[in-house]
Amino acid sequence: MKQRLTTGDEHNLTDNNTIRSQCPIPKLKDDEDGRLVCDAGMEEWEKSVMRGTGIPDKNVAIKIVTDAARTIHPDLEKFTDSVNTCLTLMHGINPQDEQEGMLAAQIISSHNMAMQCFIRASSQGQPAEGIDLFTKLATKLMRSYTAALEALTRYRGKGQQKISVEHVHVHKGGQAIVGDVHHQGGGDHGKKQ
Repeated sequence: MKQRLTTGDEHNLTDNNTIRSQCPIPKLKDDEDGRLVCDAGMEEWEKSVMRGTGIPDKNVAIKIVTDAARTIHPDLEKFTDSVNTCLTLMHGINPQDEQEGMLAAQIISSHNMAMQCFIRASSQGQPAEGIDLFTKLATKLMRSYTAALEALTRYRGKGQQKISVEHVHVHKGGQAIVGDVHHQGGGDHGKKQ
């Protein structure tokens, strides 16, 4: 599925030349008293969190998003932005149930942590030992990312194997079948009685 960004917070998803619009994802912000608010209303934001995680329980869905958001930026001053970013990414992955929601959070978290390791490895003045350490950690996290993404694909049923035979040699007197071959059990087929 390809994603093409348009103006603002709206985006279109293109799948086999079919375009469908999605509603903008409600964003949190801090009010002057330091409380979290949403222009669309907190109830709409909570619904968006449940849709974005595939989790019907509001409290569990919020926990999944906020846990993953902490890997984007652990600084509490940036926490609201991190939650908004995480929720947008969750909507992009489009989990359909609790398992997919947890895998989506793992995908986001392992990606963010790997990027933080790369940033630390490349920071100015980083000694060779630090570069080596953070690069190795980033590599392990990228493997975790790949494993979670593959698990999500398998869970969704897209990881089915396909076998194709490219070259077949049929010699004189031989027979070949082109197409699907299904065998029925019993072992008596073709025997004359």
